[in-house]
Amino acid sequence: MKILNEWIESLQNKTENFLKIQKVLDRNKGNMRARTNSLYRTQGDSYYSPKMADCET
Repeated sequence: MKILNEWIESLQNKTENFLKIQKVLDRNKGNMRARTNSLYRTQGDSYYSPKMADCET
């Protein structure tokens, strides 16, 4: 019974960790969309690459 309880606790911990990671990834995805939209608005309809911005003077 002890092994079963340890196994269940381990699965619960893995589930909690997965949900935390998923939440962070979703938040990062939203941040990236916002940044991309902001860059498009800043540069108009033309494609704008953040790497290109580093090269501009």
